[in-house]
This record gives sequence, structure tokens and C-alpha cells, in this order.
Amino acid sequence: MKTIEFETLVENMKIEIPAKYHLKDNEKVKVIVLYNDFKEKGNYDKKSLSSEFKRAQDLGIFKNIENSVVWQKDIRSEWE
Repeated sequence: MKTIEFETLVENMKIEIPAKYHLKDNEKVKVIVLYNDFKEKGNYDKKSLSSEFKRAQDLGIFKNIENSVVWQKDIRSEWE
């Protein structure tokens, strides 16, 4: 079985296979569709997360961090 990959738009619930793949009419194919479902919610509540960041800022939790990138690399170095 051969594999082809391409991106296209769905029009009237149909997906057109580009002619360059030379598929014959009635040729049996296996179709796997990958798409983004933008209606899907994330695994967090944006308002709650924003509120917690504001609370952390008000408490001064991050006040000693001068460079966030360096800080992140430093705390991750213990994983290596």
C-alpha cells in the first residue's frame, strides 16, 4: 500500500484528491482525516489561570527573577 499526503479544503463535504496521484475511479483507498477542532476547549480555565498569575504577581512570587529564560533553564537543569 502506498501513502500520499496533501492538504486541501473540504468543499460541500467532499475532498478532492489531486490528479497528480493518478488514482483510478473505483480504486479502493483508506482515508484518515486529521483536522483542528477549534471548538475544543483547553485543559484549563483562562480566567482562573489569569487570576492566579495576577495573584502570584501581587504576592511577589516572581520578583527575584531577572531573566525568565535563564531561570527556566536553571530549574530544568535538575532534570538532566
